[in-house]
Formats: sequence, structure tokens, C-alpha cells
Amino acid sequence: TQSTWGHFLSVYFFSTMSPSKMAGMCFIAAGNPGSGKSCLLNSIAGEVLFHSGQSVGVGLTEVLKWATSSSGAKLADTPGLDDIAKCKQAATEIEAALKSDMAAAKLFFPIVPVNGRILGTDIATIKLIIGAISFPIPYGIIVNQVPEQLLNSGSATLQSLIENALADHPPVKVAFLPEIPGFRSSGEQFFQHDTLDNFVKDLPAVELRPHQVKTIEVDKHEQLTREVNKLNEELEKARKKQEEDAKRIKDLESRPPVIIHHASPPRQRGGLLRKIGLL
Repeated sequence: TQSTWGHFLSVYFFSTMSPSKMAGMCFIAAGNPGSGKSCLLNSIAGEVLFHSGQSVGVGLTEVLKWATSSSGAKLADTPGLDDIAKCKQAATEIEAALKSDMAAAKLFFPIVPVNGRILGTDIATIKLIIGAISFPIPYGIIVNQVPEQLLNSGSATLQSLIENALADHPPVKVAFLPEIPGFRSSGEQFFQHDTLDNFVKDLPAVELRPHQVKTIEVDKHEQLTREVNKLNEELEKARKKQEEDAKRIKDLESRPPVIIHHASPPRQRGGLLRKIGLL
């Protein structure tokens, strides 16, 4: 895939959609701290509108921030729920974003894998937020900053984990964006990538009105996180067993066949005479 990565350049403008289609569109990024929400919103806009965090798990957004791009799109950068001290305030800010009376909203959740796994707290956050919307809203997930090795060999496993954990309301789009060495060294960044381009274009826009948004039940976050972590452990055990079984079958198939020679039973004396009636 051809890609161009860039820091803030005043002469550089990129939009994943044509300006006419971006105008009036609302993009809401929701997720936990340090997942790359601000940077991804900047990349969708093609300009720096939000200041980005510099490391995974450390977010800078503590209150809801709205910005309007040069193309007329509105973008919402929301705080993360994965902070016990600030989760109630964060939930209030996210509710405010969802209740902004939008005619064309695109909701997506960036998450960052840790040691090749999707964190339970990320899935819990997604469940709580989409659960606060009174209809099955189409939403997307961006698995962000994926190491190259995991991108090449483990993305199918990650997608399976996501789909299983969110089986009651799965995402309509899941995109995997590669890790960019050194990209987090600057706080004001955006980038261009075909995968993000296609994700933004294909993610459905829906009408979202204030009366369709309920209270986010943030008190359930910890319980949901435990449940998802348990599910992930069970899926991981099942995956490893499947791999071990497949390896065992492959080993058996690769072995040369074993030929077993059966000894002939001893012949009884007088058999022929008995047969013709002489014994």
C-alpha cells in the first residue's frame, strides 16, 4: 500500500473525502487515553486541529473538543473512560458529543493492541458508549499503531477477538493502521494512508438526535472489563489448542507410514486328513 506520512506542514492539505462530501459531516472519535483519537481526527481533516498525545495510554483530551475543518466537517475529540478519577466527567463529555443533534455522524473507536492483545478496557468502553445509543448505530474500529509483525500475521486473530467480544453489536468496519517508528515524537501531527482513506469513505453516516442518547453507565466499566478479559483468555486458550492440534495433525501426516507384518497362525497337524474324513 502506498502511503505518505507527514508532520504538520502549512502547505500540505489532505482530505480522505472530497470537500463537498466532508461539509456538514460530523466525525466523533471515542476511546481510551492514548489511542490516537486526536491524531486520527487531524488526519481525517488533513490539518492540525487537535493536539495529540505522545505515548500509548497517555491522553491529553480531558474535555470534549469540537473543531471545524477547512472543508466544513465538524470533528469531536472526546476524553477516555479508562481513568477512574475522571471517568464520570468523561462520560458526561461523551454524552454531550453524542447529543449534538447531527444529521450525518460517523462514530469510530481507535484502540491500540498491547502485547498482541486487545485490552478488555477498550472493548468495555465501546460497549458502554454504543449501549447508550437507543438504536444499533453503525460504527467502526481503528486498530492503531499495529507493529509490522502483528499486522502481517496476527490481524485476523485480532479481528476475530473484536468480533467475538462485540458479537451482540459488532462494528461495520475494522481497519488496521501500522505502527510508525518515531511518529509520536511530535505532538501536532497528521498522516495520510490508504487504509484510513477507505475506512472513512466506507463508514456509514447516520442521523443522531439528542433523544436517542441515554446515560452512559460508566459504573459498569470495571465489571465489563473483567468479563471481556475472561472472554479473551478463553479465546486465547482455544486458539492455542487449535494451533497445537493442527501442528500435531501436520506432524502425524509428515511421518512415513508404519507397515505392520502379522505372523501366520501355526498350522494344525492332520488338517488335511481331518478335512477329507480320515481322522
